[in-house]
Amino acid sequence: MPTLFLIEDEATLAKNIARYLERHGWDVEIAATAEDALQRIAGVGPDVIMLDFNLPGMDGLAALAILRERDPLARIVMLTGHASVQLAVDAMKAGTSEFITKPVVLADLLRVLDRLVKDARLRKEVAYYHARDAGGLDQLIGESPDLVELKARIRRVVQVKSTNDGPPPSILISGETGCGKELVARASL
Repeated sequence: MPTLFLIEDEATLAKNIARYLERHGWDVEIAATAEDALQRIAGVGPDVIMLDFNLPGMDGLAALAILRERDPLARIVMLTGHASVQLAVDAMKAGTSEFITKPVVLADLLRVLDRLVKDARLRKEVAYYHARDAGGLDQLIGESPDLVELKARIRRVVQVKSTNDGPPPSILISGETGCGKELVARASL
């Protein structure tokens, strides 16, 4: 179940958004001020943060800067009833994922939030597989004379590959099961 942390001082709007999203499988936490949200948000770990620009106390752009500093990859939606081109530009430069004006159409909001969650999950999955499949000489751990020689050979092959205008040379990597042939192949990429 995806989680939204909604920072909105209009209580009726916040309750309507929460009710609608909860009927569609979302868990929603509400804060009426940025200060309250900044104290509570770490314990929630939301998939998406939605904040109003015009809040009592700290405004949405100031809160956005703090949220972005705490989590550079957070999905943040700026919501405002006082939209201007300059505010939209400032919000996007500050790192908001989306900029939505009031009155908000709840079905459209749901589509935006679902897309942001899918995008975040896809990015996490890609990052996981990229990290898992990362190759390179740093994956070959050890300093034995044989391994030092192997790393030197891989460096020479990589140098030939990068200076040669034609196709890279074919290489046969052989060895017993479990000896690290795949690591050597990835290090050669």
